[in-house]
Amino acid sequence: MPIHRSSRTALIAAGLTAAGLVGCGSRPANTGGPTDPGQAPIRPLPAAGAFYTDGLADYGATAWAVTPLETALARDLALALSPPPALSCLAREYAARFAVDGADPDPGTVAALARHCGYWTTPRGPYSVTAPDDAALTAHLRTLPPSTFEGTVALGVAPHPDGKLTFTLLRDPGELRLAGAVARSTTAAALDGRLVRGDGALELWVDDRDGPRRIEIAVSPVGAFDAAIPAGAERVELARKQGRFRRTVALFDRRARPESYAPPPAERPASEQTAERLIAGINTRRTAAGLDPLTHEARLDPVLDDWLHRVAERNADDSPPGMLDERGWPYTRLRYAIASGRDADQIVELLVEAPTGRRAVLTDEVGRIAVGLRPFAKGRGFDAVFAAVQAFVATPPTEARAALLTQLNAERSGDGTAPLKASAALDSVAQRLAEDALAGRRAWDTVVATAMGTVREQKLVQGAFAAGAFPAPSLEGAPFSQEPNAMSPAVGHIGIGVAGGPLPDGGAPRYLVVYIVAETINAHEI
Repeated sequence: MPIHRSSRTALIAAGLTAAGLVGCGSRPANTGGPTDPGQAPIRPLPAAGAFYTDGLADYGATAWAVTPLETALARDLALALSPPPALSCLAREYAARFAVDGADPDPGTVAALARHCGYWTTPRGPYSVTAPDDAALTAHLRTLPPSTFEGTVALGVAPHPDGKLTFTLLRDPGELRLAGAVARSTTAAALDGRLVRGDGALELWVDDRDGPRRIEIAVSPVGAFDAAIPAGAERVELARKQGRFRRTVALFDRRARPESYAPPPAERPASEQTAERLIAGINTRRTAAGLDPLTHEARLDPVLDDWLHRVAERNADDSPPGMLDERGWPYTRLRYAIASGRDADQIVELLVEAPTGRRAVLTDEVGRIAVGLRPFAKGRGFDAVFAAVQAFVATPPTEARAALLTQLNAERSGDGTAPLKASAALDSVAQRLAEDALAGRRAWDTVVATAMGTVREQKLVQGAFAAGAFPAPSLEGAPFSQEPNAMSPAVGHIGIGVAGGPLPDGGAPRYLVVYIVAETINAHEI
């Protein structure tokens, strides 16, 4: 029995990225006559970039017309669980694409087919086979181990005009179920469902005119979740936070269903793309968004290469080790993202489809980027892991104090409150405490009490006074608005201390800001 099978490439561990979907083998000869797959007349197999089915109108739609042959195969294989209709649609689309190409579709094509079918995640364990007729197909499927059909699986069949049949089986990751359909519309909507399994905190991200942002989602102790999707959100992503990574669990592209998709080039580029090609693609996107290009932090590439290979071997933690700047300091900002594709252009395109991917690389909060690569085990394409980073650069205390005071007074002015005047004596006390805390000579939780006691003992002020302290990743946006003492209209003078660098516990570098405010400074200060 001549059978044409797909390769069965394993998914990368922990679900952090999609596997490479590749094909192999030659087409079989047609040794059987025409079959009756339950579809009359037989639909033509799709051209490149065209869809095979009518797809589903919304994500989470509950109806899908299964053909008699698909029903018979499901019964013969004793499939116990009903798959989501969108996965059944995707299985038939996948089978049609395999029938035409003789190889598994690349990740970009799978994403396009899934969007057309209203399927919200990446299926696991794709298995495709082309057989001369339904009897040969059934006989072959019976030779597969029972584990092939365990869990929630969907199957699709694409009949060829000459009588052959292509069969595809896809496995649902089974992490969530939706309670209702998600419309392909950017009006406000509800998102309800239930987590079936999986680890990591569940987050909800949207991408609209304000850019990628996280919004509130309620998750009950038994995994039921509900959230309000704001109007204007084109992409909605449910993500698991695992270590420093956010892993996409579901992605809803709420724009209208596509009529077609861009097919892969006739000559697919080799998988050995360079990191520079990927970074150039990201920088093109950044330039279009009005952002400065990222600089290649090439010395981190080998660390990411090694980690990505160990992930594939199920021998890696959720975060790569040794991600330090040239001084040996942790980066003040470090955002990871993973994507797969047939080439660098497709990887970048798929990366920025998810709000969390856009957040990682299309932001002004990072200035450098490193890339790790792993070619697919079979076929052309590769996985890539990105680390977008920002090294900490400390501003000298004198400049930092002036910048913070300007920012604080701007916030007070916005509240209609008079500006504060700098006090050299209070600056001195606050600066010494900030430096002691950063050096580990004084516990952070004792700083405010020590500042208050020092002002009192040295009789530096008259009337009311107060103190506060907070860490900040940068001087811009220091949270003075959340400090009622600093915003109080009852005070008129301030001393600021600021020290920046790695924290004593080895965490990411931060500024430690200490401030003292007073109603009146003693006469020798005025």
